[in-house]
Amino acid sequence: SDTELYLKKPIKFASEKAEAEARLLLESGSVYKAAEKIDQSEVYAQVFEHLAHGHCIGVFSEGGSHDRPDLLPLKAGVALMALGAMDANPGLNVKIIPVGMNYFHPHKFRSRALVEFGDPIEIDQSLTDMYADSKTSNEAVRILLGEITKGVKAVTVTCPDFESLSVVQAASRLYSDQFSNKLSIASIVEMNRRLLNGFLHFKDDPRIKSLKNEILKYNEDLKSMKVPDHLVGKAIVKSKLSILLDLVQTFSQVIILGILALPGIIFFSPVFVATKKISEKKRKEALAGSTVKIKGNDVIATWKILVSMGFAPILYTLYSLLGIRIVHIYYPSASKIFAFLTFYAFSASVTYSALIFGDKGMDLFKESKAAWLMLTNQQGFTDLKTKRDKLASDITQTINELGPQLFPDFSIL
Repeated sequence: SDTELYLKKPIKFASEKAEAEARLLLESGSVYKAAEKIDQSEVYAQVFEHLAHGHCIGVFSEGGSHDRPDLLPLKAGVALMALGAMDANPGLNVKIIPVGMNYFHPHKFRSRALVEFGDPIEIDQSLTDMYADSKTSNEAVRILLGEITKGVKAVTVTCPDFESLSVVQAASRLYSDQFSNKLSIASIVEMNRRLLNGFLHFKDDPRIKSLKNEILKYNEDLKSMKVPDHLVGKAIVKSKLSILLDLVQTFSQVIILGILALPGIIFFSPVFVATKKISEKKRKEALAGSTVKIKGNDVIATWKILVSMGFAPILYTLYSLLGIRIVHIYYPSASKIFAFLTFYAFSASVTYSALIFGDKGMDLFKESKAAWLMLTNQQGFTDLKTKRDKLASDITQTINELGPQLFPDFSIL
């Protein structure tokens, strides 16, 4: 009602502090929002007809985007659509294909991603019969939704929390250090999924607890020294003179690439400014109105893409019109259409070139961090590399011992 709200089950809290604050609110009274029931009968009718004709429908079952390491509880709509279509059209066989999207660097520009399609979920006729009976329809939906959730989780790498995710990612990097360049994206995702299952299965094993603590300490060392793990692994300890020469060469390349990228950066700067301001504003709005987002990084990524897609063509058009004006002053008889297309293509090419040069230059700049660290704190870097090598050896030995216990087909190959 407008004044009372009943909860189906107790609320879970992340910490004792959060629980104390929540209890205070629950005891003293708290403002809440209520969403009115929406009539979806017309939507479902069209969905049933669409499926009856053998067509497909893509459903994002979580109901919205978020930046959590685990799936949100799936909405019942996908189960209702499948069971409802089969109930409304006897003899219809609706199959549900779980799809998982796995990102290697979520919410970063041009992240590598793998889309996996799971095995089709066949809906048993008994579930359709249960759905047709008003007394058991909710139970039928619950059962099917459970199967769908299992199917989606089978093709998605999900973690209960960020700490577990960081431990599994570090273990994956250190374990596959010697052969990671031989693995496909699908193989890496499958390895990460198995490592996560193994970590959760053996989490109370003393060896796993010890490794977890060592990994977390190593991650903290990386943060404090401001160097990424892969650079520690690839680095070769040399004399200070060799390191200095490498740094000079690297910075020379960075400067050259920066000069090549500069025109495109200047041309595209209005888009950079617009995307940053608008995406940050939208992130704050989304965080204020959401209970599932953590930092709102998904909103930043979405709005950067949307603003760029809308703003870039407008910017290129303005540059092209300006180009036509300049050409018309010096060459009045020149074709305006040809001039417009030329300037538009030139604007797009310059900004794309800046993207390529900027990417390469930034990669080189990041790689130079390890060399700079070896130059200024060689002992600290050497100790970090030694710690990494020992940790990689311990992780490899533990995985090779425990892996066959959980996965009968376990093989380093």
